[in-house]
Amino acid sequence: FSEACNNGNLSVVKWLYSILGDKICAVARYEHSICGACFYGHLNTAKWLYNTFGDIDITVDNDYCFINACKNEYIDICYWIMELLSREVIRKMLHTLQDYAQKE
Repeated sequence: FSEACNNGNLSVVKWLYSILGDKICAVARYEHSICGACFYGHLNTAKWLYNTFGDIDITVDNDYCFINACKNEYIDICYWIMELLSREVIRKMLHTLQDYAQKE
């Protein structure tokens, strides 16, 4: 499941979910899947995951999704994540990104 998300193969992701449903472990459904989709620039897969699993945390692992989408220049994913979040959370993420940029 996670590998299909990393590859942006949404039809396989949906197929596996239709077969396995809630048997897909929480880690595969959430952290690895949404992070992988964002890291590799697969906006449609990330959106499907977010909309399908209502309790998914897009800010997991210190804003991994947002930071890596920015780092890898997937601007469409950056904008999508920013639309999902409140202004306070966006300020926190931008501060985290600024700290990350200063370390490099």
